[in-house]
Amino acid sequence: MAAQDQALQSNAIKVKIDKQDGDATCRMCKTKEETIAHIASECSKLAQLEYKRRHDKSCCSCALESL
Repeated sequence: MAAQDQALQSNAIKVKIDKQDGDATCRMCKTKEETIAHIASECSKLAQLEYKRRHDKSCCSCALESL
């Protein structure tokens, strides 16, 4: 729920909404603004690790359910 409401404290939220000093750039890839959407599906650094792990985990769950 918090992610849908943009309530998670990403760098973009801290800088743009909370008006804190700092940089809105992603801490991982350092190329784009760190929004929830970016973290969840766009970050090039996370794509190499987390997205693959999440995908592999869901595939294992699906395979086990089909047994």
